[in-house]
Amino acid sequence: TSRDLDLSSAVAEEIQAAGGLASSYQLDVIDDASVATFAAALERDLGRADVLVNNAGVSIDTTDTPSEADLDIVKQCLETNLFGAWRICKAVLPLMVRANYGRIVNVSSKMGQLERMGHNSPAYRVSKTGLNALTCMFAAEVEGLAIQVNSLEPGWMRTQMGGPEAPRSPEQGAEEVVWLATRPNGAPSGCFYFDRRLIPW
Repeated sequence: TSRDLDLSSAVAEEIQAAGGLASSYQLDVIDDASVATFAAALERDLGRADVLVNNAGVSIDTTDTPSEADLDIVKQCLETNLFGAWRICKAVLPLMVRANYGRIVNVSSKMGQLERMGHNSPAYRVSKTGLNALTCMFAAEVEGLAIQVNSLEPGWMRTQMGGPEAPRSPEQGAEEVVWLATRPNGAPSGCFYFDRRLIPW
């Protein structure tokens, strides 16, 4: 999915050209109507949702301390990083509950850890702390079902957000996501991981 359907369609075509299966959809996680349209299309086309990866994110802090933070910037960051994930979880979870199977992977950050909380990037930090709490809440909601909800720190990657100097490739981050998304029933839920190891919230 992508806010720009042309971008997601291009990626889907690359996957198809390599022999894989892929479809593309327009999705803007901060737009209720877009989320509802996507969820309806998912049910219509596939009738199920085995895995949801919440990796939409922004880092738009303009200050290094919470006392100087522009609260409008904080709200914008929360809208994508927290409420966006919340919207799409609400929309897709019913398909997982109906099938009694699902994996939700929330791409978070160590900057959201309460245990090692710093002061820089306050908007980003509070949004990822919220995402970690959301992970725990959804995991508690589906306890007893074959649905796992976890979050991970993918590391600093060479993406549009991370920039060209980051030490990790996008493929390395994707491997961690796939690992969480494909674990067998009975694996832990409501956890936070880095390099496939549990880390504190």
